[in-house]
Formats: sequence, structure tokens, C-alpha cells
Amino acid sequence: MYEGVNLGGDSVALITYMRTDSFRVADEALEAVRKLIGGTFGEEDLPEKPNRFRAKKGAQEAHEAIRPTDVFKSPDELKSLAVPGGRGTPSHSFTEAHWKLYKLIWERFVASQMKPAKFQLTIVTVDAGGCELRAEGKRLVYPGFLKVAGKDPDDALLPEVKEGEDLRILEVTPTQHFTQPPNRYTEATLVRALEKKGIGRPSTYAAIISTIQERGYVELKDRKFYATDLGKLVTDQLVEHFGDVVNVDFTSRMEDLLDRIEEGEIPWIEVVSEFHKTFEKDLEKARREMKDFRKNPEVTDEKCEKCGAPLVIRRTRKGTFLGCSKYPECRFTKPMPGAERAKPVETEHVCPKCGAKLLLREGRNGKFLGCSAYPECKYTVPVDAEGNPAPPKETDEKCEKCGAPMVIKQGRRGPFLACSAYPECKNTRPLKGAKRPDPIPTDEKCEKCGAPMVIRQGRWGPFLGCSAYPKCKNIKKLPKELAEKVPGKKESEPKGS
Repeated sequence: MYEGVNLGGDSVALITYMRTDSFRVADEALEAVRKLIGGTFGEEDLPEKPNRFRAKKGAQEAHEAIRPTDVFKSPDELKSLAVPGGRGTPSHSFTEAHWKLYKLIWERFVASQMKPAKFQLTIVTVDAGGCELRAEGKRLVYPGFLKVAGKDPDDALLPEVKEGEDLRILEVTPTQHFTQPPNRYTEATLVRALEKKGIGRPSTYAAIISTIQERGYVELKDRKFYATDLGKLVTDQLVEHFGDVVNVDFTSRMEDLLDRIEEGEIPWIEVVSEFHKTFEKDLEKARREMKDFRKNPEVTDEKCEKCGAPLVIRRTRKGTFLGCSKYPECRFTKPMPGAERAKPVETEHVCPKCGAKLLLREGRNGKFLGCSAYPECKYTVPVDAEGNPAPPKETDEKCEKCGAPMVIKQGRRGPFLACSAYPECKNTRPLKGAKRPDPIPTDEKCEKCGAPMVIRQGRWGPFLGCSAYPKCKNIKKLPKELAEKVPGKKESEPKGS
């Protein structure tokens, strides 16, 4: 809504810049909202002067507080323009979800410039056999900002009593309370926790939350975050070997230092040099002592069902599983004991191909919707965070095999183009016409089959692979003397240079 939404005509920006924790409001916006309050609710709800709020510690004042760009565009006026459901169209992108968010921002902004509400508080103290009992009640006398922000919870009215009056017991209800563990973080409560502890800025909160999900450190289930086995393992290793760096106080202190650098109070070289003094020592120690769970996975007592070798515990971004210790010669894998794939859940969505119900399923790349008529109908579609269909983005390119439009899909190695007629047509190709470079021949021979070794380009850089692939899958690290054959490949600079 900051960049603009289409209300059925021109694109309109409804709110100011949203990545800010500032409380500052422009004078012209204050003048406009005071005019609205006086004309809509009455002069009695208008303070003598605009309400101004003190900026909290660490707040960035470069932007205003989040507010409507035009406070006279009321939520009631825009409600009829909102497209029901979660998806709009290019010509009308203002949805019901946009309207709800705008309503929240508008109401909070207007309420912040009204007079406070007033309550009448009643307290009754009862003497009961040497014990003192206390009851409190309140009654709304003047609504003030609650006219906009919503009514206060039901007032607790106390019965009329006189001082010194004898009371009789009507009922005694014993209750037992147990200490509850803290609730799991949601996206909102996690942002509040980061803000409270001084970690990050409004402009970085979204990146922090997306990064821990993309790297497989946490999973979002029912809008709550759950740490994965990989996330727990990485955290344990970081706390053990880089305890100072992952400490909350360090992160908060670093944020303050960065602000001071930006304001020119201290030179950045001084801060970076001081940090590297301790970090390099920790890094060197970690190189010697930190366990490499990828190269040395934990061996189990179970045997491979294909070759009989021991199975090991492997951890990836997608989860933890058992794999053969003879990998890559043997690629047998199986789920961890007790790890069962979630059962498909029926949804209200209908398959556009056959009309059957779509089921919410979980695969190795996450959740998706699949046709309940499978295997007769193999229709699938990705889902968004709410579990709603999120069809791949269609492009202007055509499939060279069947002529259907090509769509952008997300794979383990990033986005790629795929035929929209899948699974009837399984044609794919790299996005933006990117082509993997041809293998570079070398004079080395494969020690397994005798075929020439070639330099291939992989996800993590160039490596040596057998030219007889896929019959022979032998691979090796690229020697330094062959690195010069790779275009654009530079020799690594010595550490500390």
C-alpha cells in the first residue's frame, strides 16, 4: 500500500513508508487529522495541542510514523472498493486484506490524536477473619479515543455496599494455577522481541525472519515458529564456539555502534578492528575444534537395505534423515525413526482440471495442494503462507515442445522456467536463458573407469568430474594447477592479506 494499489482506476499510495519505528508525524498530517476529529467526532474530543510522542531508544527518525497518506480517506469509504478474498487483479489490486490493514493504521493514527478515555475506578476492601480481600471495578465515564480504537472490555461493576456493612459468603471456589511455559513466537511476537532487545531495525526484520526460514533453521506451523533439528544443531555450535557474537547484548551493542558510525561519532575502522581481534581468535579455534557434521555424520546401528553399510544421520535444510555411509556410491535414504509425513488435509479448493477436491500435502520441498483424484489426476499447485493456491507466475515465453506458456517455478537450486502443461509436458529450462557452461577437458584420467576427467561448474563452484557421467559419478576437488583453466576463476588470496 506504500508503493500504490489499484482501486479500479489509477494506482494510489494509501500509507507512508512502512519500514520505520519512528513516532514523528509531519505538521501538515497533524493539522489534517485534527480537522477530521473536530468535524467527525466533535471539538470535545480534540486536545488543546497535538499529541506528540517521545521517540524510543534506537529509533530511526529519518521517516515518519506509519500513517495514512490522506486521513480523509476513511476505511468506510474504501470498504466497497476492496476485492473480497485474498487475491486482486492487475486492474484492481486493493483486496479485503489491504482494507483490514488500512483500517488498523487509520484507526490507530486518528485515536493517537484524540483525548484519553476516562474511567471511574471503584475499590472494595473486605476484612475476612484477619485476611484482607480486595475487589476492583471500573466504569467508562468518557470514551475519548475509544470512539475510534474500539470499546474497552466489559466494565466490572461491583454491587452497592456500605462502609462497615457485614457481608455473608455466598460461594467459595478453590482454583489451582500452574506456571505455563512461554508461548512460541509468531512473526509478530518475534518482531516485538527483536525490537525490545534492540536487535535489527524495521528495515531488517523481514529479512531476518525470511532468512531463518529459507535456511531451514525454523518451520512456521499454524503461524508459530518451531526450531528444526538443523536449527538446533547450528545454534548449539554457534553458542559453543562464537558465544560472544551470538549474544543478544553484543548484537544490541553493535546496532548502537553502527548508529554512532553513521552519525560520525566514531570511525568505522576502529570498530571493525576491535571486533576482528576477538573474532579471528574464535574463528581459528572453531576451525580446529568444531565438528563437521556434513563430512563426519553420526553413525547409527542400522544397516543400509541396499548394500549393508552402516546408515548415518544426515541433516539438511529440508530436515534430518538416515542415509547410507557409502554415499555417493550408494544413495539409499530413509526417514528418521518416528518421523511420519503429515497426512493430507482436505481443503475447500477445487481442482481446475477434474473438479475433485484439492488436498494440502507435504513434500520434501514443503507444502502444496494436490488433487484428491491422484494418480488419475496429477494436478498440483504451490501454496502461500495461508495455505491458499499460489500458481506459478506465467511468462510470455512458449514451450518449444508443446507450445504451452512457460511459468516460473522455484526449485532447490533457485527459480527456473517450466512448462505450464506439467505433468503432460515436463520441459524445463534455465531462467533468463542462462546456460550451464560446457565441461572443460583436462589431461587427468578417472581412477575409477579410466575416462578423461573434465572441469564442471556446480552450485558451489568448479570441480573435477568424470566425462563418463552418469555411468561413472566420480568427482574430485579442483586442483589449484587446473583453476586457471576456468574462465574468471582467480586464485584465492592468502589469509590476512
